[in-house]
Amino acid sequence: AAASTSPPAQTQPSPVAAPAAAAQASSAEWECSVCTLANSGARTICEACENERPKAAATAAAPAPGKAEPQPMTIKVRNVKGDVNFEVECDKAATVDQLKAAVVKGAPSGFAP
Repeated sequence: AAASTSPPAQTQPSPVAAPAAAAQASSAEWECSVCTLANSGARTICEACENERPKAAATAAAPAPGKAEPQPMTIKVRNVKGDVNFEVECDKAATVDQLKAAVVKGAPSGFAP
């Protein structure tokens, strides 16, 4: 009697998981520093205003309280349509919440935050 041989079982390679940091960097949403839109982690520019996504290395730790001198800056704000423009004065060391408050406070009447 002839022995029947079956072909060797074929195995599918298991998918290789991406490192957690790389997966998080591409999937985590990021907030545009110009218009505050929450963008998909896969985008490198803001969907609304086309501002570049900030580089992770560019984020520096805040200086110790009381050691930094004020560094005034002007933020130019415009709506998505581009028909409303205004400027807000603030400090470069301001937090995101402080910047948002300054923009809301400096917005012309009728401008939706």
